[in-house]
Amino acid sequence: MAGLLGLVAAIAFTYWPRAQQPAFYFAITMRSDLPGFARLYYDTPSTLDGSGFVRLPIQGGNAEVTYKFPLTDGRYANLRFEPTDQSHNTLVLSRARIVDRGDTLLRAIPPHQITASSELDQFRVSETQVTLTTSAARDHPLLIMELGDPVILRNAAEASVRTLLRRFVVAFVISFTVACLMVSLLLSKVGPARWRPRGVANWIPAHPSQVVWATAALSVILSCYPIVFFGKSFLSPNNHSHTFLLYGEMPTVPGATQATTDDEKGADLGAALWYSWPTSVVESRSLLKDFELPLWNRYDSCGVPLLGQGQSMFGDPLHLLVLLTNGSVGWWDLKYLLAKLLFAACVGLCVLQLTRHLPAAIITAASAAFIGFFSYRYNHPAFFSLCYAPAIFLCWVKLKDSAGHRKTAAWLAALVLANWCLINSGTVKD
Repeated sequence: MAGLLGLVAAIAFTYWPRAQQPAFYFAITMRSDLPGFARLYYDTPSTLDGSGFVRLPIQGGNAEVTYKFPLTDGRYANLRFEPTDQSHNTLVLSRARIVDRGDTLLRAIPPHQITASSELDQFRVSETQVTLTTSAARDHPLLIMELGDPVILRNAAEASVRTLLRRFVVAFVISFTVACLMVSLLLSKVGPARWRPRGVANWIPAHPSQVVWATAALSVILSCYPIVFFGKSFLSPNNHSHTFLLYGEMPTVPGATQATTDDEKGADLGAALWYSWPTSVVESRSLLKDFELPLWNRYDSCGVPLLGQGQSMFGDPLHLLVLLTNGSVGWWDLKYLLAKLLFAACVGLCVLQLTRHLPAAIITAASAAFIGFFSYRYNHPAFFSLCYAPAIFLCWVKLKDSAGHRKTAAWLAALVLANWCLINSGTVKD
């Protein structure tokens, strides 16, 4: 039965319609004196993000770079392009074209088909390139790129056999494992004794807390699989378009080549790199190099208190992982994962304690890691404040049902520790 359920779930996941990588792009080679952002406005009803345009960061320093703006399916008569958002900026544009995912040329746009619809200090067209300089009054120049005959873009590509096989294998392994747990639990409750698997079916009801922890761990791994398996990071500079570190333009760190950033949708994705990560480095150096408490941050605003303003995370036990490794980004990622594990497990254990219903606790623990908060407050310090909060509630419900002085004292101590962790989680205001 578990195999059948896993097979059905894997087939459904494999062939379920999903968003794919854009099949078409507007590509253009540009040289810009100043860094900034360029926008391509869509002339079709369908858009990628609902705002009618797509934005990419542009390098400065007069470096020649080719940029590719995704195009949605549709009929295009022209393209409206804003090459910079900076005033007094000189740009050189060349090789404008529409290509597919494999860089196959679909339509070339020669320079004489590019016109300016806003006032510029300079706009010069040659046989191979367009040179323009923005004015102080109008720092958002809009160019119209005529296509001649309309271009109709339609993506008929399907996933390859290798992609479908990979989806099926991953989905089957996960769904089969979950189905085995659920079927074993069901048989242990309602099935005849001769059909009950003696191993798992006997162990699960006898160890409900461990089952909840295991479910929470699997849920966290699935929700954070790019960090766990593919080398991504909660503290990537590419999370935010203005997270400037060593350099004041993208890419912001030595050796980086990617300048593409996520659309943060108003979320404060820069807080961790603007404050939490640098503060952890200051604290680590103070402890391990100078052998003193980090009472003062001399690197911020000519000096500000560090241990008295509620954002240092110095008293958080999980923060020791970061402090003992000099603010290592990898250990920051581990801290995020462990905090999320604590959140999912404590929520599931609260349900288990209040209802004594293991399936409900498993479902809660499995879904807790996917709440919308983690998608919006992706790496904000408030992440940790939320993750510690269920631990306080768990201590209270455990206290309510505890029998004997020792268990009561143990859960009282755990309650103090949970509150201590929450207060030192970095966002006391939250």
